[in-house]
Formats: sequence, C-alpha cells, structure tokens
Amino acid sequence: MKHITENLRDARNGTSARYIMVTAGFEWEFRFLNEEIKINTGKNKKFFKYYRSLISKNDTSLSEKILWPLNEFDNVLKVFIKRIYKLNDVYKEEFEYQKIAVRIQTQRNNIAHGNINQEIDNFYILDFLVLEWLYYAMVLHDIGLSRENIKRGINKLFKLGLAL
Repeated sequence: MKHITENLRDARNGTSARYIMVTAGFEWEFRFLNEEIKINTGKNKKFFKYYRSLISKNDTSLSEKILWPLNEFDNVLKVFIKRIYKLNDVYKEEFEYQKIAVRIQTQRNNIAHGNINQEIDNFYILDFLVLEWLYYAMVLHDIGLSRENIKRGINKLFKLGLAL
C-alpha cells in the first residue's frame, strides 16, 4: 500500500515514482488468483487455475498481467474508463484493453530502466488512472466487496461523480 498518497492533491500527481509504485503494487496484488482458487468451486475454480497457470509461466509480461484483470473487472471499470477516454476525445482510437496494457508496460519499463529520453506517451495519465482503478478493484475484491460496491467505492474514492 506504499503507493497510497497522504492526501488527494498528491494522488493527482502522476510522477514517475508513483507510476512505478502503482505498477509494483499491482504486480504484488496479482496474487489474488490464488485466493480466487481457494474460494471458488467447479468451473470458476478451473477458470482461475487456468489463468494462474498462464501467468505463472516464464516471461509473462506486465501487459499480460494487466490484460486479464481488465477483462475480469470490465463490468466494474468500463463505465469509468469509457468516460475518461471520451472526455479526452480519444475513446474511438485508444479504448482497447490490449492497447492500454501495452502502453502501461512500455511506460513502466521506460521509467524503470532509466530511459528518460523516451517521449512520454500522450495516454500516460489516462492509462495510469486505469491501472489505479484496476488495482483498487482487485484489492476491494480481495476483501470481499461485491462488484457493485467496488464500483461505488472507486467512484467515491476518486471523486468521479458518476450517478451509479
């Protein structure tokens, strides 16, 4: 939880350090698959075991780790993601989970490997918000909140102002 800021003003700063901490926190939180395997049965358990086996294999990229839960939490996050991309007039071209996941991975790698001469992607902040919302969705899911309550929580926590 080291990525959580002390105040809302700091939370709105998309610094490189914060980007690294959120991506690291996301990767750490990805252990939620093990919890899902423990609490589910039947087809759901088999589903989570299958994805854990895919992700556990060598060379699983950050983008692959991001893509799966983006799809899994689509019913929670899509309304927020669509809105932020539409507000920035980039919805049609760039609202694909695969593109979002790859851009997050690329930006994280550029920062982590000191490639500071690389141009920052125009979607840096939008994708960062998506990753934060995804991370919170995973954490809230881990503590037992329903999908609807996760959606309400993200809406309130990030002051998104949607009537849900």
